[in-house]
Amino acid sequence: MKETLQREMVHLRRMQPLNAATEVASELRKAIISGSLVAGTRLIESDIAAQMAVSRGPVREALRIPHEDEMPNRGAIVSAVSADDVLEVYAIRGSLGLIAIRNLIGQYHFSEDGKAIVQIRIDGIRTGEFAKLRSLSGAKSSEIIEQEFRIQSATMLAASLPRVYRRFDRLTVEIQSLVSRIKIEHDAFDTTVEKYANLPNSLYEEDGVSSERVWRKHIQVSSTELLEKLPGGDDAIRVRPWMDTLY
Repeated sequence: MKETLQREMVHLRRMQPLNAATEVASELRKAIISGSLVAGTRLIESDIAAQMAVSRGPVREALRIPHEDEMPNRGAIVSAVSADDVLEVYAIRGSLGLIAIRNLIGQYHFSEDGKAIVQIRIDGIRTGEFAKLRSLSGAKSSEIIEQEFRIQSATMLAASLPRVYRRFDRLTVEIQSLVSRIKIEHDAFDTTVEKYANLPNSLYEEDGVSSERVWRKHIQVSSTELLEKLPGGDDAIRVRPWMDTLY
């Protein structure tokens, strides 16, 4: 048995440590997501190399790395956010949220033990992440937004669907990028608190219909806030009616 395992293991590829190009790409991604690098910014190798104290080689390689959607640069220019970007991200996020909610509600019917476990998880969100949000009155907008994302992430994690959670969590980075780059006005604090109280409360009470309604409304309002700031955003859903059914 040991000899067989050893023969199989020799085919595994050795992993390489992070190199300079990967680190440069990571820093550029963070700058774009935060809005420090605005749309239309040309990514000039010599300037990036000088600021990061590296040679131009790693920068050139970093700009060639195939990037995920949360690294929105086209060639060597930071791209602008489009209505398509917003619709696609929120359509996926909305669908993943509904899957998680339906699985959470479904767990209530597995057994009494299953019901108790789900209620403990949801109550943990109400007394943990949501209670933290309530304490942030007067805090910076960025802190409140970050806590909103934590509530959403905790809710998805409670659904016990690891693939759904991982994909949802990756989309959070893209949403953060969209919000920071479009510069939208955020809800008043009391409105934010009320919005996030409804979801865990309805989940705790086993009200799947209300939970889905709250989630759909959140996705619709959030995506509309972004679309209203973009050229052609008002018409974006109208020309893609199938998107509207996801919201």
